This record gives sequence, C-alpha cells and structure tokens, in this order.
Amino acid sequence: MDEVHFRQLGGLVHNFDARRIPLSSRERAERRGSFPYYGATGEMDRVDDFLFQGLHLLVAEDGSCETTDGRPYLQLVNGRFWVNNHAHVLRAKSDVDTRYLYYALSTVAIRPYLSGSVQAKLSQANLNRIPIPYFSQDSSRFAIAEVLGALDDKIDANQLISRLLDDLAAAIFVSFAPSANGRPMKSLSDLVTIISGGTPKTSIPEYWGGDIPWVSVKDLVPGPFVVDTEKTITSAGLEHSAAEWLPSRSVIISARGTVGQVALTAQPMAMNQSCYGLQSRDGAQHFLFNLVRNSVGALRARAHGSVFSTITRDSFDSLLVVHPDTHIISDYEARVTPVYDLVLALQRQSLQLANLRDALLPRLLSGELRVREA
Repeated sequence: MDEVHFRQLGGLVHNFDARRIPLSSRERAERRGSFPYYGATGEMDRVDDFLFQGLHLLVAEDGSCETTDGRPYLQLVNGRFWVNNHAHVLRAKSDVDTRYLYYALSTVAIRPYLSGSVQAKLSQANLNRIPIPYFSQDSSRFAIAEVLGALDDKIDANQLISRLLDDLAAAIFVSFAPSANGRPMKSLSDLVTIISGGTPKTSIPEYWGGDIPWVSVKDLVPGPFVVDTEKTITSAGLEHSAAEWLPSRSVIISARGTVGQVALTAQPMAMNQSCYGLQSRDGAQHFLFNLVRNSVGALRARAHGSVFSTITRDSFDSLLVVHPDTHIISDYEARVTPVYDLVLALQRQSLQLANLRDALLPRLLSGELRVREA
C-alpha cells in the first residue's frame, strides 16, 4: 500500500520566477490584449503577449501571501499568460502532478514560512523548503488529482454557465429598458426602499457564529448571487448592530472603498455598514438589479469622501433614471426569473461541490481516505 510521506516542495517543481516581468499600469494600458496578466492573488489585466503557456501553479510571493484561514494564495492557471513579480511560477513534471501539488500546497499553514515585519514575503528559499504530503506512486497522486479536479472542473463549468446566463439577462434588460428620450425621469430613491447595515461588536463572541449570513463587500463577488458569506452573526448580534434584514433577492451595492459591486441575495441575510440593500417598490428585483448595474458609473461619480469613496443616500436621491411602464417591467421579470433561478441553482450546487472537495482534501492527502472509498 502506498503510504503518504513528506517531501520539500523545491524538489518536486521547476521554478520559472526568472522569466517573470512586471508591467506598470501605464505599460499595461499601452499593451491591451487578450492574454491574462496575473498578480499575487488573481488576474489583474489583459495584455498583448504572454510569457508562459500550459498548466502552472502560481503562489503569492509578497503582499497578500496568506488567506484568512492561514493558507497560501494559490492559482492554478492554464493557457497562455503573463505573470508579474509578485507570484512564484511553478510547474511539476506533468500536468497531473502540478494539479496534485496545487491541492497539497493548499493544506499548508503558510505563516511559518513568511518573512518581513512590514510586508509579508514568501521567499523562494522558504517556498522550496515547505513540506508537502506526497505519495511515491504516480497512480496515487493522479487518482487524488483526478477526483478533486473533477469537482473543480464542474465548479468552473457552473461558473461559466452562470456568467453566460447573467449576460443573457443583462442583454435582455438593454432591449427592454427604454431610452430617456421624451420620457419622464425619476430619482432612484423614489423607486426603492433603502436598507442599512451594521456590524456587531467583534469583542463579544455571542454576537458571532450564528445562523444569520452576514454580508461584507468581499462576499459580493463573483456573483451574481451571494449564496454564502465568510461570517455569520446571531440574532443578538443582528439586534446589537441595528442592521436590517435583507429579504431574499435583495439588491446589494458596496458603498465604501470598493464602490459599485452589485449582487443579489440568495436568501434572507444581514450586511455591514459598507453596503446598502435595495428593494424595488414594485417587486421587480431582477429589473432593479440590472438597472443598478447599468447605473454604477453614475453612482460612482456621485460618491463622496476625501480618504475613500463613499456612496450616500444623497447619491441615490440625485441619480435620475428612466422607469418604464409596469407591463414592461412585468414582462422582463417573467422572461428572466427562470434564468436567474437556474443561475442560483448552479451557484448553490457549486457551493456544495466546494464543501465536498474541502472535506475530502485533507483526508485524501493524509491517506486516511482512499480514492476508491471517496
């Protein structure tokens, strides 16, 4: 039986850091193209050329090196792409081994390998000495990568379909929304009920870890629905924060710092004070969702604040929008509600698959659970 043992990461990968080239925002603007440009934690831009092709593992080198649960920031990327100097670029002896190492490295507590008092850094030397759970037989590693990879592939497929369906609903909205030419304009505030958020005291444990999903700005992406939140609060926490309940399919917009992220709630939720919730007064939440998304630029232009941008209630008051006849809105809702129902079902399925993957991952890599049993 193939037993798990540990090997240092540096002996399992080829490192391509020397081929990385950082580009400034101005250089990227001058070189717009179709190839992804990756930084430490994700795609930052698209440029006109590539440095790498094929499946590679990117590991954040500095800045945001550590996730909220203490793991390294990892990206498994494929195709042709560019990487700046804030992510290590690794590849194992095969695509399957590269994917296996992606899963194995995702179980590592990264803090002991970080240096730097002001800004965290994962040096190449420290990266190389990270111990990785490893099976000597190729078939064992390949089987684990195949099982976990199949779950991630399905999640990726769900996300792609969700984006296409959301794009379809947005395109239908454009065809339904009338132009302002000759039509009366209304303040956005006249069309919605604005819901406020709040944050319970973090020093009181009884306010946290309950069964009420609590939305912050980071929960609004990738969307379009918020189906899960990083934190939850109790009913006592909700009462303390003075936050209001957000009904299912409320529109949420981020109002501070990163202004203009828009999403729909998948179920009743609460939120912090960096967001506003919007309820359509005629019940047309999907129409309102796309109306707000199309108005984000105008809302950002109405943001205030010298330190960071903030949308206020005055921003909604001053934004004039075209509001079509009731029968047009009802027709739009009838057409797109089944579309958004399917999007929500796909997002919920992806959450279940992700939870299954995360439950299987440590048991498979420790040898506690065999692939056949999984």
